[in-house]
Amino acid sequence: MASTVEIWNLAITDVGGEFVVDVLQNSTVADLCRLHYPYALDFVLESRDWNFATKRIEIAESGTIEPAFGYESSFKIPSDALRVMEVWDNKRTEINTRFTNNPLQWAQEGEYISANTSEQVWIKYIEKVEDPNRFTGSFTAALAKYLSYRLAIPVAQNRQLKADLIGEYQLLLDAASVNDGVTGRTKVLRSNVLISARFRN
Repeated sequence: MASTVEIWNLAITDVGGEFVVDVLQNSTVADLCRLHYPYALDFVLESRDWNFATKRIEIAESGTIEPAFGYESSFKIPSDALRVMEVWDNKRTEINTRFTNNPLQWAQEGEYISANTSEQVWIKYIEKVEDPNRFTGSFTAALAKYLSYRLAIPVAQNRQLKADLIGEYQLLLDAASVNDGVTGRTKVLRSNVLISARFRN
């Protein structure tokens, strides 16, 4: 997989700057990459429900914070969470939560989850993944393109290039999302009888 420097250089290729050889390199382009890369990474991670960045944990009810109204309890969101996707009031070990209605009322509010339950909740969220070895190839391509979009003005001073790059980024993001969505998971089996009946009607 690509290193952080390689991701930077993929982006630099699009905007015509000098390649970087080290993340601590003393140069204008390296300074710009160090400035923009963390924001670009968080933005692309938050943009989709990436399988490689999905994490599930149990968290306990806060002992010091509680909602002023509207919800029963508060739960501190983990520091490595970029976006909470699901919150459940039990482990749901007997079912696949992808195809199950969740009756729990909850909301992400600041650094806490407010929910109508107590003691603990089980959450699924997008983790702030900083190790590029965990990125998929298609995610890396999308990330590099978004970084080049952010660098188009400070490096190339080219607004048309910036507009072109955001369009290319969107195409790569969509493709990466599709690729990520078909990675290994339990398949849903459908009855051939039911499918045939549906098409006959």
